[in-house]
Amino acid sequence: MKKSHNMRKKISEADPERLNGYIDMFEHRTHFLESTPQGRLAKKQQQPDGEDIRLLFLNTLDTAKQIVTRNLQRDEDEDDFESLEF
Repeated sequence: MKKSHNMRKKISEADPERLNGYIDMFEHRTHFLESTPQGRLAKKQQQPDGEDIRLLFLNTLDTAKQIVTRNLQRDEDEDDFESLEF
């Protein structure tokens, strides 16, 4: 069975604007859900909405960014990374 080309695509090859859009959407998911009547009702009834797993993923994303930054900075001049913003 052949894997599609999209499955082999690396994060580094992704369109940065599109990737940032996905991350922003993920970060603002809860605000969006709570803006709907169904979302507010679910919150009032304390129904699970995946918030715990979303926060875990955001924490994992931050950790991954830190690891990548540290790996890139090994044996490099600090001045090379001053302009990087994550």
